[in-house]
Parts: sequence; C-alpha cells; structure tokens
Amino acid sequence: MKISIGTNIFDDCESQITIAGVSLFSIKNKLPVMINQWIPFEPPLITFKITSPPAKNSISVVDNKVQSGNVTVDTSSITVKIYYDTIGHALALDSVDNPNVHNVEHEGRVIFRIDNKLGNAFVQFDLRPLGLNIFADEASLKIEGATFAHNTFKKLKTGIAIG
Repeated sequence: MKISIGTNIFDDCESQITIAGVSLFSIKNKLPVMINQWIPFEPPLITFKITSPPAKNSISVVDNKVQSGNVTVDTSSITVKIYYDTIGHALALDSVDNPNVHNVEHEGRVIFRIDNKLGNAFVQFDLRPLGLNIFADEASLKIEGATFAHNTFKKLKTGIAIG
C-alpha cells in the first residue's frame, strides 16, 4: 500500500514513522470484490499509538478500537460500484456519500486523519496537542524544525524513526 504523508510517499514500508520505537500508525484494508454490483467496503482498520513520554498523554487505538487515551475514532462504511469490461479490466468506480475520511480525535481536535482511496492512503496528523512538535498537512511533514517534502521511502522497515 502507498501512503502519502504530505507530499512524501511511503511505498511498501512496514512502518512509516516510529516515535520512541513505537510505530505511530498502521492501516489495514479489507477489499471485497464483486462484479458490476454495489458492494459495501468495510472501513480500514486503523492502529494509532503514541506513548507518554515523550507525549503528554498515551494513546492506543488498535483496529479502530480505543485501548487507552481520551480519543474517539470515526470510521464509516463506503459503498462502491466497480464496472468491468468484457475481459475483466476495471473501467469505472462510483462511490456513495464519499465517506473515505476517518479521524482519531483527542479532546475535540483531530490528531490523525486518513483519506483512504482504494490502495492509497493520504494521511494528515497533528501531535502538537499531545506536546510533540510533529505534524503533517497536505504539503509536508514537519518534525521539530525539519520539513520533509517530495521524498519517497520504498520497501523499508521504518521510513522515519524519531527518538
């Protein structure tokens, strides 16, 4: 799976970012296949972990279930129709209500967001409410004073290790 964090691409990496040796997040997709029918897509299984220290609060979400921390997880089902040609090539894809975005919220603020698009995930997060100057928006990933943009990390055990 390709994961974009800002304009950085993590392609087939076991862990994109670790903080103090703990993988920040992982995403597992379940993708059923049915031809020319409306099919329900189950939401991706999100795991999001951060420990204290270094953060002010520990948070653990495993497969969309809160294990610890004052967080909520917002996931939705997606309904999609795939159209195939006569030899089995996918021609078109329609979705209903576009509920591809899934959030982890802490005290009313989104600290982790994934926009999941069939094999590609676009991730944004903001760990500043947890006391860490680490955040990613559409343009870049910022870690303390360093800015990461337009990088590709491919087939690595860990893309970026912090601490």
